[in-house]
Amino acid sequence: MPTRNDHREGAGPAPAGATSDSLPPELSSALTDAQPGPALFMGDMARYMPALLLGFATINGIGFLVFVATHGFAFQNLLSLVAAILLVASAGLARMGHSSGALRLTFWGSWLLVCAWGLLIAGVRSPALVALPLLVMAGGWLLPRREVFMLAGASIGAMLLLTWSEEAGWLAPRVTRGIWAYCVSLATATVLALGVALVLNEAFVRQYRRLANVSRSLRHLAWHDPLTGLPNRASMLAYLDSTLTRSARDNYPLAVLFIDLDDFKNINDSFGHTAGDYVLTVVASRLQEEVRASDSVARFGGDEFIAVLHGLPDAVAVGYAVERILTRLGVPILLETGREVHANASVGIALFPSDGGDAETLIRNADTAMYRAKAQGRWTFSFYEQAMTEQARQRIKLEGLLRHAVARGELRLAFQAQVNMADHGLVGAEALVRWDNPELGWVMPDDFIPLAEEIGVIASIGEWVLGEACRTWRNLADQGLTLPKLAINISALQLEGGCVLAPLEAALEKHGVPPRMLQLEITESALMGAGQEVECLAKLRARGMGVAVDDFGTGHSSLARLKSLPLDALKIDRSFTGRIGVSSDDEIIARLILRLAETLNLEVVAEGVESREQEAFLLASGCRIGQGNLYGMPLPQSEFFQHWSMVSGKAHPALPGNAEIG
Repeated sequence: MPTRNDHREGAGPAPAGATSDSLPPELSSALTDAQPGPALFMGDMARYMPALLLGFATINGIGFLVFVATHGFAFQNLLSLVAAILLVASAGLARMGHSSGALRLTFWGSWLLVCAWGLLIAGVRSPALVALPLLVMAGGWLLPRREVFMLAGASIGAMLLLTWSEEAGWLAPRVTRGIWAYCVSLATATVLALGVALVLNEAFVRQYRRLANVSRSLRHLAWHDPLTGLPNRASMLAYLDSTLTRSARDNYPLAVLFIDLDDFKNINDSFGHTAGDYVLTVVASRLQEEVRASDSVARFGGDEFIAVLHGLPDAVAVGYAVERILTRLGVPILLETGREVHANASVGIALFPSDGGDAETLIRNADTAMYRAKAQGRWTFSFYEQAMTEQARQRIKLEGLLRHAVARGELRLAFQAQVNMADHGLVGAEALVRWDNPELGWVMPDDFIPLAEEIGVIASIGEWVLGEACRTWRNLADQGLTLPKLAINISALQLEGGCVLAPLEAALEKHGVPPRMLQLEITESALMGAGQEVECLAKLRARGMGVAVDDFGTGHSSLARLKSLPLDALKIDRSFTGRIGVSSDDEIIARLILRLAETLNLEVVAEGVESREQEAFLLASGCRIGQGNLYGMPLPQSEFFQHWSMVSGKAHPALPGNAEIG
């Protein structure tokens, strides 16, 4: 991903202060491991080694011919000939790819020839012995450490042995004078040293260039997002810190935008992560196109982006700029499959200096404002207000308390009757969860269930509800009040991966509840977007449990979709039943739902029945199961038993109640 000067066009240096010391640990480690060493030069050595060895062989061959031409054939000439043959053999090994073997043969063969020259011909005064320390120096780069020590020790030993032998008179060199012997020996050693130096220098140059490229790449990765090419979180924080310093000095306004894509998870789930990655790259490109050259855009993580807008005079100008961004992002994105998706976003805005004086505060406040934008309906923007900070604190407090609600035994179940509206006989009940916190008091489901889903504790709450509902059913049955249906609302998150199956089976077995007594309910909006979750519902239904759609009429159902789902019942949302007798449109919708259910052979439960007029309308339209305050408020287990054991005397067989977590 390209680095950037202005954080817009994708070219330029990393943020100020982006040194190798500030790289992430894994990248710093990789950079350290890439430092030059013997192993790094072997690839380049293998390229030049055959030619270099053949060059040495040629020099020794010429030396052999010169000796023969000027002095005639002599014993010492054989050493030059042997050296030439040795170097040709090493070059052959190198050409076949055996670089390590060629190096060993060259070094140890050269060492033996140099020692033989000193021992048999020239003695310790031979200039050829200069090659011994040169061989050790070159071996330090090209040979394993153990062999380097062996070569150094052997060279020192050879020099000492030659010196001691000559002083003791045991060594009588054949050539003690002669300009040719000295010149050729010195030339051989010099050529060897120069050749090795040239190869090593070339290897150094190539490897340092390669290392520089690796260093730039690692620094690039440290400060940029590899998918979109935008600066990453660390880069944006460093950039914003330096920018705020200049803005404070020059009294220069800027706005920080926290941009979060709406329902991006649905794109990943429906079309795959490859499509999701493509959408992110398109969003990044559109953001760069919409901001000015002086502005900055970064990917903050996941589907979150940060934009910094410079020099806009007031909130009105910022609002216009954000509207242009939202309009651009709202253009459908065409996937490779030919399908179109929308990458709408919610934007939170924090202004400098009124909403914060440092990077972290501005981003945090913009994030808070973004959540408010989502709460206002999404695909919109919201400016930060001081009151949001208190709301955020309250949310954090609520989140902390909610995480411990199950462990501390603060959850309670209430039961609301489901009745046959024709004779008011009890046909089931809906289990409703309540949170009784010592500090907050009674907390209603609408206030904590969405948060529980967001922070990932809905599974533990749902498991508690399943167990407690089954325990209650058993207690009521033992007291003589057997509910034909006990409905329990489950979250779509509980269906992911079939995680509801194990706790549900355990609760049924523990309390001896027949599976047919349970009615599992999921909201229409969640069920319409489900994929593999439908398979989980089918397994539950195969076990004998009922499946119902809650809040029906508020989602985006289709007849084809409903026909493919494993359903037993629909539940008319209270927003329609509550307006019977008030709105003719809602009455029409209620009748349509009832006709649809009849077509699909599904039972219907009307929620929110509050008056006799509503009851009469529903009965006349073909609905026979009702639930609402007309038949009783939600009651704890003991009060529910006392009331219905006196009112009905027994439970009438019928159909689904509705139970929900909240």
